[in-house]
Amino acid sequence: MAVEEYTADNWPADRWPNFSHKEMCCSHTGICRLDSDFMDRLQKLRTTLDKPMTITSGYRAPSHPVEIGKVHPGTHAEGHAADIQCSGGDAWKLVIAAGTLGFRGIGVAQSRSSSRFVHLDDIDKTSWSRPAMWSY
Repeated sequence: MAVEEYTADNWPADRWPNFSHKEMCCSHTGICRLDSDFMDRLQKLRTTLDKPMTITSGYRAPSHPVEIGKVHPGTHAEGHAADIQCSGGDAWKLVIAAGTLGFRGIGVAQSRSSSRFVHLDDIDKTSWSRPAMWSY
C-alpha cells in the first residue's frame, strides 16, 4: 500500500476513470493523499456495480473539522476511506459488493435527510477493529 499525494495535474484519470481529483480531495484544504490500493479497490467496486457513485467525502486532512474532533485522525485522514451517497437497494448492493472486494470497514448512515451514505475503508491494522460494520 502506498499513500501518494495527488493534484489535479497528476491525477491518474486513466487508472481511476470514474473518480475525479476534485471529489476525492479534502473539502477543507484541497489536499489529496490517497492509498493507490484503496483507489484501485474503489474503482473495481464502481466497475462491478456498473452504476455512478457520488462521493460525499474522500480524503480528509488531519486539520479537517471532522478529523480534528477525533482522538486520532480516522481512515479518511489515512487515505483509505470514502463515503458514498446511496440508500435502499443501491446501498444493499454496494455493501454486498464491497464486502467481497475486501473493504474491511463499512458504516451505514441512517439519516432521514439527503445525507444518507455508506462509509467504506480498507484499513487493516491491529489498532483498528476490522472487519467491522456499524451504523451512524
